[in-house]
Amino acid sequence: MLTSMNSRLVAPAARSLLRPTTRNMAAIKKSQAIEDWGKMRESTVEPFLMTPKNALLSFIFGLLVPAALLKGVLGAQHARDAEVGKPRKDYVGDF
Repeated sequence: MLTSMNSRLVAPAARSLLRPTTRNMAAIKKSQAIEDWGKMRESTVEPFLMTPKNALLSFIFGLLVPAALLKGVLGAQHARDAEVGKPRKDYVGDF
């Protein structure tokens, strides 16, 4: 691999072969729709507002749904323990 220090040792004609040519390269055409989507995707925190609707959804999916799932799983575990005749276990999530 040639560094800038080593390129001085190479003949001037060969040095031009080492550089990439940009003469024949086309410019990049940016799609405005993709650029807008990327800008929106990178800045999701700024347009977010905590409205009553968002607060309700956060409460439902952040607390009620996990609590209902935990209650269901623990109920099934207690029922299975009762079927087999094991004593009821006390779990941290029992409420």
